[in-house]
Amino acid sequence: MRKRVLVIGGVVAAFPVAVAAWGWLANMGSSWWATAGQWVGGVGSIAAAGAALWIAAHSWSLSEKERQESQRDQARLVKISYVPTAGLHGAVQVENRNAAHINDIRLVSLTVGEHYSPGKWFIGSPLDQESRDELPYQAARDLGGRGVRSIGVFYLDVYGTVSVAEEPPTPTVTYTDGLGRAWSRTGSDEPVPYTDVTQ
Repeated sequence: MRKRVLVIGGVVAAFPVAVAAWGWLANMGSSWWATAGQWVGGVGSIAAAGAALWIAAHSWSLSEKERQESQRDQARLVKISYVPTAGLHGAVQVENRNAAHINDIRLVSLTVGEHYSPGKWFIGSPLDQESRDELPYQAARDLGGRGVRSIGVFYLDVYGTVSVAEEPPTPTVTYTDGLGRAWSRTGSDEPVPYTDVTQ
């Protein structure tokens, strides 16, 4: 009931204002109406331009998201995994399932769980100390489409013992795609854009 009274009161209060506005507009000359028409036309043009800009910006935003998702789809085709081998070491495998080459492939790190004793990862074979290398490691300058690159690795604890654990390490690899976009991928996680492939 109260809402109905408020609505009726509002209509009654607005009626005199509307009548007065109509009387004022009726007394305006033709020149005023021509000027008012120009103003209305100008406002309409500005509104149309604003709407066109909004549509263009919205379309660009959608196309940019689609472009970024397409790039990420291509980056997902580079698979990173750890493959245990016979003996006391394994290999990080970089598989490029794209048709295009990838470049500057770098093994940045291998993350291990609590089952490992303190130590660090090395590149190469535990049986060949002269060829041993440390991380980060430049694995390859170029890997062709449908190509695979294996990087031999082993874990040496603080006592100089090659350690083996049931839990495999998780490798992180960076690379650039055929269009020069730099990516980082950790194991099977989603690839992410990478801004500095020199570290």
